[in-house]
Amino acid sequence: MKDFNFSTEVRVRLPETDAFGIVFHANFFIYFDVARVDYLRNLDALRFISPENARNNALVHALAALRSPARFDDVHAVK
Repeated sequence: MKDFNFSTEVRVRLPETDAFGIVFHANFFIYFDVARVDYLRNLDALRFISPENARNNALVHALAALRSPARFDDVHAVK
């Protein structure tokens, strides 16, 4: 993993936050999926993703340890 260096930026949108402008924790998984698709786009592998072969691109487990809150309009690098 030390040689892996792909990242993408995600900006926090208002609907992803609560009344205090803090991101609801489940929305981080949306950011992770944005990064995953950007990674596949970078590899020119999106052409292999379709409803017919979706089982070949299944995400079966995800885990996140959150360190600090993200807030509305923050830009974060997802690695």
